[in-house]
Amino acid sequence: MTECNPIATPMEVNFADTGEQLSYNVPYRKLICSLMYLAITSRPDLSFSVSYLSRTLDKPSVPTWKAAKRILRYLKKTRDFSLIFGKDSKHIVGYSDADWAGDRSSRKSVSGFVAFYGGNAITWYSRRQNCVALSTAESEYVAGATAAQELMNIK
Repeated sequence: MTECNPIATPMEVNFADTGEQLSYNVPYRKLICSLMYLAITSRPDLSFSVSYLSRTLDKPSVPTWKAAKRILRYLKKTRDFSLIFGKDSKHIVGYSDADWAGDRSSRKSVSGFVAFYGGNAITWYSRRQNCVALSTAESEYVAGATAAQELMNIK
């Protein structure tokens, strides 16, 4: 992968795992776990992609293996990204978002959250909601309520 072509996004838009399972042994689990470490500790931009691919650790397919390698190409493109804490802002600011029934297998919505302090991300996540939302408004409400809980824990 050292000679790979860099790419600007970590995952294709409307990615779907519709391919056949891998018939050969690849280090998929090891790669996803390494990417998960990056997503949790220093790369909020990887959270959604890694969270999505981690659902297939036991049965990787050809499309998910290609998607995992795409993240490596994205990392090559963004290797100069860094977290910089500014002195100006002393406020904690949080943002949340959700889709509606974005997980095609369970029809659960996916929530995303990021909290900033000093202009920099200090905590973030991208994960499936625990319930099945009946509307976009409900999925956004669940995401906002969960984000508010996270912000209360930070203070």
